[in-house]
Amino acid sequence: MRLDNLLREKIYAFVKNSDPSDSERLIIEEIFKKFNSAEQKEIRLIDNNDDYDSFFVKTDCGQFCTKISLDLQYNGLEVENNVSRSVSGTVPFMYDAGKLDSWGLNYSVQDSFDGQSLGELGKSFLTQYKESFIEAAVNLHQSNAKVPLFSDWLNQQYSKQAEFISSINFSNDVEIGEICISELSNLRKDILASFQSWMNGPHLVHGNLTPSRIILCGQTLKFINTEDSFIGSGLFDLLCLKYDIFIVTGK
Repeated sequence: MRLDNLLREKIYAFVKNSDPSDSERLIIEEIFKKFNSAEQKEIRLIDNNDDYDSFFVKTDCGQFCTKISLDLQYNGLEVENNVSRSVSGTVPFMYDAGKLDSWGLNYSVQDSFDGQSLGELGKSFLTQYKESFIEAAVNLHQSNAKVPLFSDWLNQQYSKQAEFISSINFSNDVEIGEICISELSNLRKDILASFQSWMNGPHLVHGNLTPSRIILCGQTLKFINTEDSFIGSGLFDLLCLKYDIFIVTGK
């Protein structure tokens, strides 16, 4: 994970290398040959995280966001595709998604919103455009999509953490490893017990809604990166924002 990603909520102006590698260019060229055969005029890295890399791609046909995941077990792009097919206007439209066998990876091609995130603009913009936020949230929450139930989503999140801890070499201190695994298991049980009442709520939830994932396009707020979506309570999205704005920033 790049350092600028870790600092994104604190620092909004920084220098980074946005040029794709030669391999990334070849991959994107092959994706667009499958998609619409358009020549790429501009390619630059937007984001880089544990599960996928995002690229801005400008062609004769328009501007797109292309995501590439080297983890064939990762299903977030499929979830995002399902959300895109079910929600109109509030999230980017997904044009294409699938597997690129020649490179052994998953990819997606979606709209690239022409705007700035509230993480860049400042979180006060959320209050300024609260009506637009409410409209976008209601549109998302009232839609139906083939995504996991909250209980299944929670198990997936726990499994990721369990796999990560299991991969750590605790040979120098086996007891610490056992404590970490035990505490993670206890935390999972506590979460399951605490959220039992709204675990299977009726709403399509973003799942990781932060200011950096809310884009101001003109006078309208839109949501991006819905790969963590699930069916549950829409309150989850509000809790994510409250945590990010008031607890992480200390405001």
